[in-house]
Amino acid sequence: MEKKPSPIKKLGKLIVMTSTTLLDTFFSDDADKKNQTEKMRETRRLLQEAATAKYLVVLQVKAEKLGEFETVTGWIVGKTVAKEQVVLKLQNNRQQLRIIPLSQILKVSTLNTKPSAKKVITPKEPVDE
Repeated sequence: MEKKPSPIKKLGKLIVMTSTTLLDTFFSDDADKKNQTEKMRETRRLLQEAATAKYLVVLQVKAEKLGEFETVTGWIVGKTVAKEQVVLKLQNNRQQLRIIPLSQILKVSTLNTKPSAKKVITPKEPVDE
């Protein structure tokens, strides 16, 4: 003779599993949002520095159509970066502008394309042996 589980026990297990799943989702979602906000803040800071210094910016951007990511290269238009997006003047076509949401940026790299001040190196006097 098989024992049938009590409907009350089934209901109890369901309630416990639901409440644990709900709590787990609640806490992890909050942490994910906090991490993403911090990442966007850091990305915005890097882009703001690049805009101020007029550096060439190389961005790795999420691209839904192309697969995993796309690389975009250009200069930031203006001296400030908006809260939600950045506007780039593309390197390969300076007439074209591209608006990229900060949430889609995976990685930021900057390059100083201006020639740096040349240092004059004076040769040391040869040492007689």
